[in-house]
Amino acid sequence: MIGAITHVPTVFFYRSSTSTRLRTTDSGLLDHLKDSLARTLVKFYPLAGRLEPIGRGRFDLDCNGLGVLFIEAEAQTTSLDDLGDLSCCTDFQPLIPEVDYDRPIGEWPLLLVQVTKFGCGGIGLGFSISHAVVDGLSALHFKNEWARVTRGEGIGTAPYLDRGVLRAGLPPVSRQPRFDPAEFQRPPVLLPDVGCSNNKGIYIYMSL
Repeated sequence: MIGAITHVPTVFFYRSSTSTRLRTTDSGLLDHLKDSLARTLVKFYPLAGRLEPIGRGRFDLDCNGLGVLFIEAEAQTTSLDDLGDLSCCTDFQPLIPEVDYDRPIGEWPLLLVQVTKFGCGGIGLGFSISHAVVDGLSALHFKNEWARVTRGEGIGTAPYLDRGVLRAGLPPVSRQPRFDPAEFQRPPVLLPDVGCSNNKGIYIYMSL
């Protein structure tokens, strides 16, 4: 199977609110998001690495700590109400960070984040995340944990990143599992003349 090395785009919208501890209109919002993102990446450090080609269409994930791309943008003449019901629309494309696929693969950030501040005080939080590194569930896991850290709650469930047991082509680290169900084993053969003796004086009761 041949698949493209792409990034999956996602965008979230948040209206301005005065009831939250950190309002979207606060001047320190972006600094707080960047700080919480950095602390979240301590646990999700592979997202700060890069893919390195190793030949034959295969890649290594180099956890080199080169970082993620964080973009700050403003749309002061636009409010969230101007976006309608926020259904899927190509008009949202400017709110999602773009990957320069013309550059070598080893230079592509695995995670790109764009925070767009609207004139109404709301924000758009756009993601481009490498589908070669995470699937839908693991991407959502990262976003949820970043949200927890941003709220000051800390990491709730750290990712399990040890993939050593899944390496293909290496000798197994454990015995091959063996299961012998009794219903698939041949039953013993019972002789029809059980209990009788033969001419040698040997009694035969059961033969396996």
